[in-house]
Amino acid sequence: TNSESESCVEASPLEVGRTSRSVDIFSLGCIFYCTILPGSHPFGEWYEREANIMKNKPNKDDLEFAPDASDLIVSMIDRDAKARPTAEEVCNHPFFWSPSQRLKFLCDLSDRIELCDINQEDNGDNNLSMNI
Repeated sequence: TNSESESCVEASPLEVGRTSRSVDIFSLGCIFYCTILPGSHPFGEWYEREANIMKNKPNKDDLEFAPDASDLIVSMIDRDAKARPTAEEVCNHPFFWSPSQRLKFLCDLSDRIELCDINQEDNGDNNLSMNI
């Protein structure tokens, strides 16, 4: 139907004419992928790329060695333009964190988990009675 084809064009970076921020993010995601894996493209060989883009079938397996990069790139090349991160979100992604930012995040997370565990122990009887 016409509305289905319009939504495909709307979400596709293959659109001819006016480009948008989300297409720039998509393109940058492809460049990141090719930079991390030289000679590779997130959507496969040239003859299968357009179909894989339309089916939202990127090759995620090659990025398993770099989970932060994988998370960032997969979000950037999502077929749904609205699901892609903004440029600011890309810049603030953990992939770009310094070692000190990573350490701070892990320490904060550890503290939060510890507090949650303590609160659960303190409220253990209350939780049990609420679950009965």
